[in-house]
Amino acid sequence: QTSRSFRLHIVCVAAWRPTHRDRTGLARPSLVASEKEINAVDKVLWNAYCMASVTRGDAVPRDQFVRGRLRELSSPIFFVDATGAGPAPPAPPAFLPFFGGSDPAPTPAASSGEAPAAEILAACRGEHVFVLASAECARACEDALDDAGVERATVVAPSDGVALVCDGSWVSSRPQDLEGELLAPVEVGEEAGTGALDVQDLAEVAVQIALRLPRDASRSVRVRGGGAA
Repeated sequence: QTSRSFRLHIVCVAAWRPTHRDRTGLARPSLVASEKEINAVDKVLWNAYCMASVTRGDAVPRDQFVRGRLRELSSPIFFVDATGAGPAPPAPPAFLPFFGGSDPAPTPAASSGEAPAAEILAACRGEHVFVLASAECARACEDALDDAGVERATVVAPSDGVALVCDGSWVSSRPQDLEGELLAPVEVGEEAGTGALDVQDLAEVAVQIALRLPRDASRSVRVRGGGAA
């Protein structure tokens, strides 16, 4: 677990705390989640990031976050997952002849997600909030941010016509750094698209926007597969 990226499909809220510890000015992330969600994050980090894990001191219960925990931090950046995506089920064991033993293909997200809870967004007011959403849920997230009085937010979602998928067997193939890691080439733009986009690539786009673009205004970003490798 470093300050480069979370695989956000199992994270409720992640907060980066700007400091001067690296060239981005970002320190360790905090994770706002239930104990069950923390255990799920632990499992993903262990499998995908060479036996990494959540540092319990960096985990914040949701009720404490809603009551103002993390507000003491200097200009935190909040990441909120609204994709509803989850990892694909594992492949059946190959030694059972009546089950297929091949690796599972990425599967569609279990749901199209829903807008974040009002209390979560209200706790983020005054800071920049990055919301990951499905194409179907993007407009509802934008409306929820407006209703909660969040003035600076970035909604990152697939282009219209593009489905989110999730490869639960993904493993990082490079050291974690700030250059990012995509499963496939992506394009950013307002045009509609077709096919599918892995939720892990959607998360990577959100992280890179947070690192590289000004955070003093709101924007809506749509992502689809394509572009040069």
